[in-house]
Amino acid sequence: MSASLPKPSGAPSQGFPPSVRLLRRGDFVRVQAKGLRVHTPHFVILLVANEGQRLGVTVGRRVGGAAQRNRVKRLVREVFRRNRRLFPPDCDIVLVARPGAERLDYAAVKGEVERAQSALFRPHKATRGGKPHPDP
Repeated sequence: MSASLPKPSGAPSQGFPPSVRLLRRGDFVRVQAKGLRVHTPHFVILLVANEGQRLGVTVGRRVGGAAQRNRVKRLVREVFRRNRRLFPPDCDIVLVARPGAERLDYAAVKGEVERAQSALFRPHKATRGGKPHPDP
């Protein structure tokens, strides 16, 4: 039996518990339908305001085989886990991987998110297909 190390007081959690994950299909569909879209070379980042910060990752078959798709998901989750400040607080976030994402490493994924940061934090209406959504 291994003993767990005590967490230093005041240190931010670096875990990825279910409370910070998008798990239900309905949540993914809602973010994809109503979210602000930010495009990077290898990802589309979608954001919708919500209480709390949650992440979902979508990697389609065009990106590669199962092992490659799972690797992309692990990399994106690790970037999110270690760098929560790069993403807006109080948002549901979905990263959709594009073909070519399977060739990225941790630094490249983090770099794309950093370069998209100004667009992620910019307050403007969500767009879909380049057209603003009408206000509800």
